Amino acid sequence: MKRSGFRCSPLLLLLGLETLLWAPSEALAQGPKRPENLGTYAAGIFTAQPSSTEGALTLLLPIGPRGIALARAMSAATGPESVFWNPAGLAQMEGGGFFVYRGNHLAGDATGFSLVLTRQPLGALGVSYQLLDLGGQELKDENNNVVGSFSVRDHLAVVSLGMQILSRMDAGLNFKVFQSRYTCRGQCFDAGVTGTTFALDAGIQSQPVEDIPLRLGLLM
Repeated sequence: MKRSGFRCSPLLLLLGLETLLWAPSEALAQGPKRPENLGTYAAGIFTAQPSSTEGALTLLLPIGPRGIALARAMSAATGPESVFWNPAGLAQMEGGGFFVYRGNHLAGDATGFSLVLTRQPLGALGVSYQLLDLGGQELKDENNNVVGSFSVRDHLAVVSLGMQILSRMDAGLNFKVFQSRYTCRGQCFDAGVTGTTFALDAGIQSQPVEDIPLRLGLLM
């Protein structure tokens, strides 16, 4: 009997490979925490000192029910959530659609959507957006009077392409635009700061043996 679709098994969880563009910090390894002082957090985001090990760490937060259930082990998964993980998972989708995601992380509230268009056997194209609201805080003077407020939000836009390149191998490409925005209102030290960066993900997926429910994935 021919088997199709995504199947979660211990072998898949063990063999799904995931390579991240940014190395998580020690604090992230202990789990994301909402900062007690958002002013200190915002200052850390827009520091003048460059970092080679941290950047856009909010991209590591899971989005979508499958990504949360599998604890981000999504490199070998297929379906519309692949736009945020391994775009090769879009290659064999039958029928597109519009998908909305909503999550409440310790770091903040996340809202996202994806529009996926498919045309087989050519492949699939996806356009996605995610907003992570990290919250805000009032600014007070020495007399405890409110003089302003600020908020921190992360924006992510993704264009995804997935296609089948061999009989049992799919490939995909993601182009990402990530922006952290610090907005201040009232009496502020500055009018706000915005940092923008770009990223490119390339991924492959393979099912070596058709009759065995084992799917391998690699993301670079």
